[in-house]
Amino acid sequence: MTLAYRLVTALLKAITSLICRIDDTQVAKIPMHGPIIVAVNHVNILDIPIIYTRLLPRPLTAFIKVEAWENPIEHGLLTVWGGIPLHRGQADFIAFRQGLEMLKKDYLVAMAPEGTRNGNGQLLKAQPGVVLLALRSGVPVLPVVYYGHEQVWKKLLRFQRPTFQIAVGRPFYIDTHGQRISSQTLRNIVDEVMYQLAILMPAKYRGVYSDIGKMSQEYLRFIED
Repeated sequence: MTLAYRLVTALLKAITSLICRIDDTQVAKIPMHGPIIVAVNHVNILDIPIIYTRLLPRPLTAFIKVEAWENPIEHGLLTVWGGIPLHRGQADFIAFRQGLEMLKKDYLVAMAPEGTRNGNGQLLKAQPGVVLLALRSGVPVLPVVYYGHEQVWKKLLRFQRPTFQIAVGRPFYIDTHGQRISSQTLRNIVDEVMYQLAILMPAKYRGVYSDIGKMSQEYLRFIED
């Protein structure tokens, strides 16, 4: 762990603690070591620095859109933290292989199935990457969500501190029961994963996964507590 790494991480943790009320008590539920795929929602720019600094000293990396490296500040931060550049909207096999390699090294690998910031805190329809990574690697998925900070800039301008609430769910394996994975089956599994995020959130944040009555767990095998 380099000096730059320690300094940047400590500074960002202090800044985010100053501008937000952060409830990170449930972070203790997250194992100290991987391999685990951490499935997260993605609201705005605060997500990454807050969750990353609170997960340390766990070995952690995350898939980050490749465009982030075009910003000099983000480029420096993500390089120090060792993020995985991801080309969205296409099958990025290089990023996928990097994710698999980090899981083999017992890292926690974070991935946002929504694929982009939702901005308003409400869940969007998810992409299949998290399921494909779980099936290929054979490691469990851990749902982690955060909410309450969707109006961060509006509140800061009013000299108010937004709340950043972190909630952690139950880890599970994806089990296809030996079935062939059709596109529809893949879609069903993705939705099952997202409902595990949705149930951790207040109803107003569940977005396209608001109808909890549609939730199923056919392809999820939960790890016993």
